[in-house]
Amino acid sequence: MRELALPLFVCCSVALAPSCVPMEPFDNGGEPPATNQPSAGDSDDQAPEGRPEPTPSPTPPPANQPVITPGTYSGTISCRYRETQSGFLLDRTDSSLITPTFGPSGLPIVDGQEVARGQRSDVEIGVFRFSYTTTQITESENGINLQGEARWLWDCGDTCIYARDGICDEVRFCALGTDCADCGPVVLTGVASTTYQVIDDRQIRRIESVNVSEQDAGIATINFECDGVLSR
Repeated sequence: MRELALPLFVCCSVALAPSCVPMEPFDNGGEPPATNQPSAGDSDDQAPEGRPEPTPSPTPPPANQPVITPGTYSGTISCRYRETQSGFLLDRTDSSLITPTFGPSGLPIVDGQEVARGQRSDVEIGVFRFSYTTTQITESENGINLQGEARWLWDCGDTCIYARDGICDEVRFCALGTDCADCGPVVLTGVASTTYQVIDDRQIRRIESVNVSEQDAGIATINFECDGVLSR
C-alpha cells in the first residue's frame, strides 16, 4: 500500500489564533531537518565576528619584590630640635648628610644587618645620637615605617656658674646638662618613628620624629623632627 505524505497540523492557542495552521511535511522521510551544530574543533572562547579580542590581564609583580630598591642612598636632611623647660628654651635647626643602605629585602641595614624587631642600635639624628630599639616594622606599597623606643643621654658638663657647689641647680638656675657633677647625667626616654617614603626607584624621602622626656629634670618634651630626600 502506498503511504501518503499528509500535511501536519499544529493547533495554536485559542488566545493567539482560533484556527490550526498546516505545516509542510518533512522531505527526508519523516525525520526533522538537521541543524547547524558546532564541530568538535570549534572553540567557545573565540570572540564573535566583528568584536575585538579580550585584553589579557597584566602580569602581577613578583611577590617578594622589595618596596624600596636595595642599595645605598645619600642626601641631606634638615632637623629641628625643640626643648621646653622652666626658664630655658631650645629651638634650633641644622642639616646633616646621611647615607643609609638598604638590603635585599628593602629594609635599612643597621650594624651590619637588616633591621629587625627587638634590635638595639645607636642612631644619629642630626648632631644627636640615640640608643634605639626597634619595636615595630610596617611595610606598605608607599614605603616603610619603623617604630621604636628611644633613649638619649644628654651631654653632661659643668659649665654653669653654680656648678660643683654641692647643689643641683639645673633647670632652676642652670641649663640642663651644665651642672653634671651635682645633678648627675640626664637620661631621656620616649618614642621614635622613622619613615621612608618611596618617590621612585632611585629616590626616597626620610621623615624622622623623636619625642623624649625626663620629668625629674623638669622637662616637658624634647622633640626632634627631620626631613629630607635621598637618592642612590
